[in-house]
Amino acid sequence: MTGSLALKLIRDAAAESGRVYFTDHAEQRMRQRRITRPQVIECMLKGRLTEGPAPDLHGNWTCRLERRVAGDAIGVAVAIQREASLVVITVFEAK
Repeated sequence: MTGSLALKLIRDAAAESGRVYFTDHAEQRMRQRRITRPQVIECMLKGRLTEGPAPDLHGNWTCRLERRVAGDAIGVAVAIQREASLVVITVFEAK
């Protein structure tokens, strides 16, 4: 998978909130870092690809995106699943 295809799949899925799922770990990190769901979605819709896509052990493609949203530089690690949905793996403060 190419970076441009991964970005297209991520942006298409992020535009429909029903196709975005959050792991418990991601939810915990969002609370700790005071990052909201809308910020995560914005990062996926408009962020730049900083790592990946790379295959993971579950047969998905994983990527990292970063963007400044609402004054905060955030990063999102996301898995693109075969059924064209996204799983937010973790959220972090970008540099």
